[in-house]
Amino acid sequence: DLEEAGWTEEDGEKSVIAKYISDLWKEKGTMLDEYFALQVDEEGHLKTLPLLVEGHLPDLVNLPMFCLRMGTEVDWAQEQTCFDGIARELALFFRFRPLPSGEKTLMRTQSQESAESGAAASTQQSSSPREDGNDDTAQPRPYTVQHVLFPALRS
Repeated sequence: DLEEAGWTEEDGEKSVIAKYISDLWKEKGTMLDEYFALQVDEEGHLKTLPLLVEGHLPDLVNLPMFCLRMGTEVDWAQEQTCFDGIARELALFFRFRPLPSGEKTLMRTQSQESAESGAAASTQQSSSPREDGNDDTAQPRPYTVQHVLFPALRS
């Protein structure tokens, strides 16, 4: 039920679209694993994602859209356009997106509290659940940019 998916009733039932994508992934599973390290189980469920940059994981909130786009935006009929489409969808999924404004505020608040109360508050804040309900213990984005993405781009 993602608004960005652009689904309308004319597109058909969502369950039919999901089954189509699942069946497609089952059919193409060997190729997806061999060339892109995307493993699909016998039921058509995605099991693994490739490690494109060590230390950087995509925001899994975008996984449903990635799955949908892999089934609907990739031209699976032509080999070269298929590979290009899969690479494009992986790039879109793994790209480093700006934080929503609410998360920027939360990060700024945590940074200010850390500066005021020292390292103990920083450790406590980074291991507590976020306001949006996700228990995100990953490194904050500025750290990831400086210590993961920039070094990967230099090499």
